[in-house]
Amino acid sequence: MRARKAITALGIAALTSFGAIAAAPAAQAGGYGCSGSHVWSGDVAGAGTVHTYYNGSTNCSVFVKSLYSGTRTYTDIYVQKAGDPGWIDGGGGYFTTYAGPVTIYAPGSCIREWVIELDPNGNTIVNQPTPWHSCS
Repeated sequence: MRARKAITALGIAALTSFGAIAAAPAAQAGGYGCSGSHVWSGDVAGAGTVHTYYNGSTNCSVFVKSLYSGTRTYTDIYVQKAGDPGWIDGGGGYFTTYAGPVTIYAPGSCIREWVIELDPNGNTIVNQPTPWHSCS
């Protein structure tokens, strides 16, 4: 009888623990080296998608290639906060999948990105900004 009570108690404890784990809120996912919640994405000239994450104070953006994905091409992403004249460079290079991340402190401000991508022959296929977004 004692053994059965102990097994039942262990089973209830295990179920209770599992329930607590299953019911816990999901952590902020982030992605591509960014932390925080995914707050915006936008297509850039059919060549790929900018994804922006926000962690409560910092925006973090990446450009994920769709055209020439898997091929090493020169790709760069910059970010700008509304009201600031300059751009922060994400550190361009020859990437196969995505460029970035690039971060900016911009709580309560709109941001935008500028994306550059060259084809394997060095010809420009993208050289343009995204619209202003994440204005909260």
